[in-house]
Amino acid sequence: MLKIGFFSVLAFVSLVASAESSVEKEIQLLSQLLADQNAVLVKKSVSVKESEEKDVFVATFSLEGFYGGNNFQQYIAVYKPEFRTSDQPPFEKVGEPKYRLVGIRQLCPSPTVSFRQNSLEIRGGQISGVCEAYKNPNGSEAAFSFEVGPYDLVTKA
Repeated sequence: MLKIGFFSVLAFVSLVASAESSVEKEIQLLSQLLADQNAVLVKKSVSVKESEEKDVFVATFSLEGFYGGNNFQQYIAVYKPEFRTSDQPPFEKVGEPKYRLVGIRQLCPSPTVSFRQNSLEIRGGQISGVCEAYKNPNGSEAAFSFEVGPYDLVTKA
């Protein structure tokens, strides 16, 4: 019985790790589309978080060096796993999922503020977080909030 429980936990952990690595590969492709000839993905900035409902993956990442300068832009991208289904009822999920990009938005568009990674919250299709003044502990914070729609991220006012 202990072996079955251990195997189940190990299988679950490997599925989550596999999903995160698949989303990270998608982020690498997306960053190539967003970047100019000088900008590069900052690999240590890539963070993938799964929603509590397990229906979306939210990734945050940074691109650095636009126009050959020493600047960066931070982004948030939302992916939904989509499975093939069997042709006959009960239409069960088959195989590994593909991750569909739902939407992407730039976070903290000012170069003087930066996204605080530990502030990201995902609940019931709502994503929120905080941008804080970069290298200024007395600076102001700006909150952001998005709603995950079926085909895009909608900015909430």
